[in-house]
Amino acid sequence: MSHDTAALVGGQPGQTDLVGSAAGAPDTKRPLESGRTVLPELEEASDKRRPWWRHPALVVSVILTVLSLAAAAALYVLQLSSPKATPVTNLSITASEATVHLSWSGGSERYSLYSVDGQGKAVDQSVWIRGAGEAWIPAASGAYESTSCFVVRPSSVTGGVSLGSQELSDQGGQRICLDG
Repeated sequence: MSHDTAALVGGQPGQTDLVGSAAGAPDTKRPLESGRTVLPELEEASDKRRPWWRHPALVVSVILTVLSLAAAAALYVLQLSSPKATPVTNLSITASEATVHLSWSGGSERYSLYSVDGQGKAVDQSVWIRGAGEAWIPAASGAYESTSCFVVRPSSVTGGVSLGSQELSDQGGQRICLDG
C-alpha cells in the first residue's frame, strides 16, 4: 500500500471499520429496547369510594372542633374559679398648685384611673399611676379641672365609667372629687 492512494478504512471486504464491525458482515447491533419490561404491571385500583364520615378532612375537623370546645370550657371554668379583683378602699386625694396626689389601698393587681369632668366625660389617666396604690398627676398636664372627680377601679373591670356609688361598689371602685 502506498501513501499516495487513499484507502477507505473498513471499505474492503473483511476489513474492520471504525465502529468495530467487519465490512460486508451482517449488522449485529443490539436493539434499543430489551425484551423485558422494566416495571411490573400494576393492577387497576378499585373505584370504591369511602364513606363521607371516614374522609380524613372530616375526621381532622371533628377532632379540632372537639379540642377547641374543650379548651373553651376549660377557660370558662378557670374564669369562674379565679378570684375576683380586690376592691379599692381608702381612696384619698391631696391637691396642691403643682400636682394632685391620689392614694388608695387594694390588692396586687393593676388598677385604672379615670378623671371625670363636670359634663360627665371620663378620660383614662392610668398613665399617671406610680407603684402600688398611688398616682401623681401634674397640673401642667391639663388632665383635670378644678371640678374633676377621679375614679379608681380594677383594670379587669370593663364598661363605662360611672360616678354612681352603687355601680362603683359593684365594680370594686371608688371615686373622689377635687371640690370636696
